[in-house]
Amino acid sequence: MDHLCLVEGRLLADDPGLGKTFMAGEMDRLLRVSDQGVKAGEWKPTLVVVPKNLRYTWGEWYARYRPHTRTIVIDTRSPKHREVFANAVKSRSHDVYICHYEGLKLLLGILKDVEWLHFILDEAHRISNRKTQTSKAVRVVKAAWRTALTGTAASKSPDQLWAILNFLEPKVWTSYWAYRKRYVEERVDPIHGYRKAVGPNISMLPELQHRLKPMMVRRRKADVLPELPPKQYKNIWVDLSPKQRKIYDEMRTKMLTWVGEHEDEPLVATVAIAQLIRLQQIALATPAFVERTRMVAQYWVELDDFGNEAPDEEGNPIYLRDRQGRRISEGLPKLEEQVVEIHLEEPSSKLDAVMEVVTDLVQQGQQVVIFSQFTRMIDLLCTRLESAGIAYGKYTGQTRDTTRTRIEQEFAERKISVFAGQFQAGGVGLNLQTASTVCFLDRAWTARDNLQAEDRIHRMGQLAETITVIDFLGRDTVDRGRFQQMLDGWHGVQLLLGDKNFDWTHMESLEEPEEEEILA
Repeated sequence: MDHLCLVEGRLLADDPGLGKTFMAGEMDRLLRVSDQGVKAGEWKPTLVVVPKNLRYTWGEWYARYRPHTRTIVIDTRSPKHREVFANAVKSRSHDVYICHYEGLKLLLGILKDVEWLHFILDEAHRISNRKTQTSKAVRVVKAAWRTALTGTAASKSPDQLWAILNFLEPKVWTSYWAYRKRYVEERVDPIHGYRKAVGPNISMLPELQHRLKPMMVRRRKADVLPELPPKQYKNIWVDLSPKQRKIYDEMRTKMLTWVGEHEDEPLVATVAIAQLIRLQQIALATPAFVERTRMVAQYWVELDDFGNEAPDEEGNPIYLRDRQGRRISEGLPKLEEQVVEIHLEEPSSKLDAVMEVVTDLVQQGQQVVIFSQFTRMIDLLCTRLESAGIAYGKYTGQTRDTTRTRIEQEFAERKISVFAGQFQAGGVGLNLQTASTVCFLDRAWTARDNLQAEDRIHRMGQLAETITVIDFLGRDTVDRGRFQQMLDGWHGVQLLLGDKNFDWTHMESLEEPEEEEILA
């Protein structure tokens, strides 16, 4: 760890659950005790930016291991709280300032004027899309030393790593396009003609890994914690209910017809992805379609030299934005738009299947963690659990921080048997290693998010002999194709980081079982 303190930017890319928080905190301590300005009494603070649900976890770490360090953790949702945080910065009253990513953007006007000693980003893959306002904001903040923590530095393509490298060492990794040209393999999209990143440039991998070596620590669980139990993957195939199947097939036919008729249009990929998400929802439960009216502003798109819409590298249109990066829509005429929303309802074949498995495990005295992308699906699941008399904890984007802490504690004390969480909220930062089974009603769109969710239970302190990961898959649905999409991108990312083996190799030959192996 000492050699990392000699470089300006440090990437802690250990697998989830190996103590990156502790390592980053120790680096911060070493920097502070060795800095001559700090020794002389100068105010040189540390800024820690984390996901919203982790800011108090970091505060507790500093309180436990650095009790003499003046630390402030603040919520920036209200103007009053933002004022408290701003005053704490202006008055130089603390040594360590902890806020979440959304708060960073709100307080950027103040934070960018401070000369920070150390800038720590937890779950740094949040900035992997270089075009987002969050990614741009972190690169504005000035700091002598920078540390990025992420077990999954990129999710879909190796070119996403550039944003993190540019944050860590902006004078070295200056140009995205130069990085992409040298280290990323591309291919031309046959329909739209833009060049798409598809994986690492194998011939240049040794050079890239050599450049990353001085600044990166990446340890795999198999090397650091050989005592951790292996993961055992199991796929449970589920037949959709007759009503679900009818609606699914109709929606799928409409989508394929529409894509075929509009395949040459720039926005076809965006619309197709939206429809795929709808198909994924229908594979979960019976949909109820609700129509509503909303007012939307017209927008302008940037044009290339030939007067065509200029897409980004993923084929999405680039909207005209102002100097603050906000999409320009104010003052433009608004149009009335009819939108159709999907509300998931019972019956649900997947819930039938998962309840059968969960009930059996709970009766055996085991604890289970269950994930879905969709809040409504978690709500339906919890209704089922309550009816069955199974003690559970629900964690979604609406869950308060105090409730999150209580749920995590009660789960550790085995007062509740099931943790039902939404990916975006419960997929990171939680320690649920008293459970030995994690179930997925559906998978997230990136391998990164899925591995993070699995590792809520596959981490230090796990005492089970085997970890079981169960996927509930709708037969003849979009569920199957999603895994291959994630595999393709994740293999490239692991190659880039120098990993010698791949996760999820069981999915490479994902085949649907014979009729008698399917849960109906």
